[in-house]
Amino acid sequence: MREQGFTRKDVGTLEMQRAILRAQLHAEENALTYLMSNIRRKRPQDDGSSVSVLLCDRCAIDPIVYATMELPGNLVDDLMTEYGLRDALARYSGRSKASTKGNFSEKGTYIDPLVILTDGVDEWRVDDGVRSLYDPKTVAVTFRDVLARLKISHLELGENIKDIEERVAWVMTASGLKD
Repeated sequence: MREQGFTRKDVGTLEMQRAILRAQLHAEENALTYLMSNIRRKRPQDDGSSVSVLLCDRCAIDPIVYATMELPGNLVDDLMTEYGLRDALARYSGRSKASTKGNFSEKGTYIDPLVILTDGVDEWRVDDGVRSLYDPKTVAVTFRDVLARLKISHLELGENIKDIEERVAWVMTASGLKD
């Protein structure tokens, strides 16, 4: 966001949240296109199909959460109409037309979305002049509310696991990529 001229004072603006949302949707679409056309992380399933993995450290819900915290409801509603958001939310919830949770897509790839809400770890917070410095607990509460409103199930990774290798192992286990 710094490259686009945004600063922390812009966090509460529709313009910044829309720019973040558009960038995230664009990045996800590019990653999904690349993933589906070029790489497969193969893990045999009972029926011989494979699993493709796309891991993102954020999602299109992030700007919705910050908009919810800062903007009047009508502006949040406006942000919710952004092109591509409906498809992203359908992917996160497993309600995508192209690939439904528990079913196989046309390409034979099992799609099983997993959203993990990670609690902020205070000592990891870095002031880069652009990021919000909201209380992580307040942000987590808003995230939970938004996820519930959007009917998107999630798991939570608490700040009780601070070791990065333990966090990675937790995510790998939660995603089914590691027993």
